[in-house]
Amino acid sequence: MLRFLKSKVTLMLSIFFGLGLVSLSAFSSLKSAQLNSRTEIHSRQNITKSYSELRRRTIYKSRNSAVNVMSISPDGGLASSSGTYIRYNQKYYIMTVSHGIQGPCDLIRIVVGENMYECLELSMNDRKEDYALIEVGRIPELAPVRMPHSLPKGSEWRHSLSIHTDIVYTGYPNSIGPLTIDGKIVGYGENDLLFLHSFAWPGSSGSGVFSEDGKLIGYVMAVNLGFTEYGIGILEDIVIIAPAYKIDWEQLKQ
Repeated sequence: MLRFLKSKVTLMLSIFFGLGLVSLSAFSSLKSAQLNSRTEIHSRQNITKSYSELRRRTIYKSRNSAVNVMSISPDGGLASSSGTYIRYNQKYYIMTVSHGIQGPCDLIRIVVGENMYECLELSMNDRKEDYALIEVGRIPELAPVRMPHSLPKGSEWRHSLSIHTDIVYTGYPNSIGPLTIDGKIVGYGENDLLFLHSFAWPGSSGSGVFSEDGKLIGYVMAVNLGFTEYGIGILEDIVIIAPAYKIDWEQLKQ
């Protein structure tokens, strides 16, 4: 599975949290290490005009809902993953992967450019299906993806996604981003997992994956591993996607 970048600031953060202190300055130092700027925020809308209007709208949707999720464990371990800003039942959430959540809600920050947003509640953290939903307030720089109240499941979901369907996702591999990456569906796995011919790297996990017509079909969960005579190698061009319908959205209504 994709694991997360542990940056050089981990040691410094360990000092803060080793004393039991939750300090925003730790997150500020982490933010300064990223390549985010006002120019990059504007670049979310800087999409090539060579694509069709439909594809441009999908890319725009992907880029304008992508966030960087930073999570710190109580012992000072740092995780960086990606997520998607979602509106559901009049509330706002970040959809991401469970393996990127290292600590409780008060040790999670959502990074968008030069701004950080707090976790209001860790609404769901499903280790088995590897997803998490983080409730947040409104993020004015972004446009939330509206989740439908019903999603196709099982064979209906698979039949809606043919081999070589084009996809796009935006994430923060290696804590750099937002980076928008495209690819194609090349196969199906157990439990309705999808295999993409695309690219991912540590930090990409949690990125929302969109079909070319703008539907949120799932999230980046892992990259494939290959075994050679030299040992295990990461096949970063074979990306594993978990379907969005695996998330128990109904639980949010309870």
